[in-house]
Parts: sequence; C-alpha cells; structure tokens
Amino acid sequence: MTAQRIESLAQQMLQAWDGAHCVPLPSTDAVGLNHETAYAVADRLRALRMARGERPPFVSPDLLGG
Repeated sequence: MTAQRIESLAQQMLQAWDGAHCVPLPSTDAVGLNHETAYAVADRLRALRMARGERPPFVSPDLLGG
C-alpha cells in the first residue's frame, strides 16, 4: 500500500474522530490492508493527533503487567 493511501486512511479516520461519526472498516474497503499497513495507518494517525497538540493517554504500568 502506498504512503498516499496510508495518509488518506489516516485522514479519513481523523475526520471521523473529529466529527464523532463512524466510517466503514478499512479492512473491508482497502485492498492490501494487512497488519503492517494497519500499523502504519495507526502510527500516522497518532502522529497527526500529536501534531495538533493531543497527547497519548496515561496508562498505568499495572495495566501493562509492569
């Protein structure tokens, strides 16, 4: 999957998040969406959210088994 398609999926998901609406599962629409691509989309989505000032939530080490 191309970087352009990864960016497109990340932007689509961000717009859905901002508008509080659902979008079809990318796995049902995107040909070639595998685990590697899904992680790339998630990573890009995280970067977009952090770029606009959002921060990842705190996760207790207890919940992570640490």
